[in-house]
Amino acid sequence: IQLYGICSRIRPPFVVMELMVNGDLKNYLYRHRQNEINPKSSTLTESAMIQLALDVADGMDYLSDHKFVHRDLA
Repeated sequence: IQLYGICSRIRPPFVVMELMVNGDLKNYLYRHRQNEINPKSSTLTESAMIQLALDVADGMDYLSDHKFVHRDLA
């Protein structure tokens, strides 16, 4: 994800990032989930979902190490 800029002169600070054309992680997971009608309909494997969770945790750890808080996940 491309970071375009940060404005920290006002509170809360603003972060400008590139638009993710495929939406956010929540909607991505919702679109690729298994459903009750067809339990094998998920396009995400269990290992892919575990890797996504690990990647999010690594990102949160990095932010925490640099004294940042991700408001959507905090």
